Amino acid sequence: MMRDELSNFARQIWTGLRGFAKFVWKIITLEPPAPSWADIFASCWVQGVRVPKDLVFPDPISGMQRLWWPLLVSYRPTSGDDSFVFRLRAWPGQQTVQQIIKALPLIESGMEHKIWKVEPVTGDVNAIDISAGTPPSFEALSIPEQMRLCRPSDADWRIYMGWNVLGEEVHLDPHNKSALLLTGESGSGKSVLLLRLLRSWKKSGAIVHIADFKRSGDFDDLGADGCPVLGDDVDAVITMLEKARDVIDGRVVRMAELQQSNYWNYQPDARPPLYVVAIDEVQELLETSGVTKEQKQKAEHAAALLRSLVKLGRSAGVFVVLSTQKSDATAIPTNLRDQMGLRISGRQFTPEASKAALGSVPDGFRPDDTDVVPANTPGRMVMVGQGAPFVFQCAG
Repeated sequence: MMRDELSNFARQIWTGLRGFAKFVWKIITLEPPAPSWADIFASCWVQGVRVPKDLVFPDPISGMQRLWWPLLVSYRPTSGDDSFVFRLRAWPGQQTVQQIIKALPLIESGMEHKIWKVEPVTGDVNAIDISAGTPPSFEALSIPEQMRLCRPSDADWRIYMGWNVLGEEVHLDPHNKSALLLTGESGSGKSVLLLRLLRSWKKSGAIVHIADFKRSGDFDDLGADGCPVLGDDVDAVITMLEKARDVIDGRVVRMAELQQSNYWNYQPDARPPLYVVAIDEVQELLETSGVTKEQKQKAEHAAALLRSLVKLGRSAGVFVVLSTQKSDATAIPTNLRDQMGLRISGRQFTPEASKAALGSVPDGFRPDDTDVVPANTPGRMVMVGQGAPFVFQCAG
């Protein structure tokens, strides 16, 4: 890790020295600075060139005597030498930000550079920030050591997971949610992330029940009296699930007595602890093909219990985490998988596997795409169900 940080530092020094040398040379030679591609695009836009026709409208007073299009309020460089943020503002009453978003492919074509981020502007519903050019990369980030450490969750049980491509912290937020499906091929880093989540919750006082069908020993230090880490004992795991269902029933009764219907409506200091049920390699529990009749019945019973926990757990503060290498219908029943609102996936190898893991997501977020999750990048994950899909690097 130290070698990577030194390499990043050396790269930054070299980039700075090269930029300074160019600046000094231009001063000596009186050479005017060459316009960037952003300068050229901005000049064209102001003149109405490279503006998608769908965004042009006539002056509402003078008709066709004058044409209008979204205003380019400003533009500025971001990270790197070839990336800029453009702020476009729609004319109120004549067009909307959604029309600008719909025209982004045409705007990108006019820029002749990739648009890699689009964000609303705080305090201005008619404006939008468009980042274009060379996108930032995880490899160029210099991450301080404190961002790699495991932390307790906050009062709302949010857990720090890692960072996005801009170096910003990302968190798992279970607020008003009941389940997380964590998938990825072997070596993708899902077990490391699962351990981080459970350890953070445990540090914060959550009640954590774990079934480890790999019998890896990774979770053994999280066991406690009344919450032992279970292995591949299906009967014991079913008992664990039945106990969680009893917890839901008990909490619902107590909340009804207090005329309350949702765990998350309480103030944090008035809630009971979050109740977490985690199963690593859950496909071993739910396997129904090539097994005996008795094993199939147990698998179906376990699936029914999990569906019940996922369906009812949100309002009672019960949260289910299922981890598996495979998330297709042979590993997790579709009627269970489709109820799980939060999804995180590491590297996948086919579009079909990505769809099973995350559902329908834009191509730019498919974990089978090597531009999104390159090979040999453990901990590089895609998350859906918590705002727009995003890619992050697990702190590991």
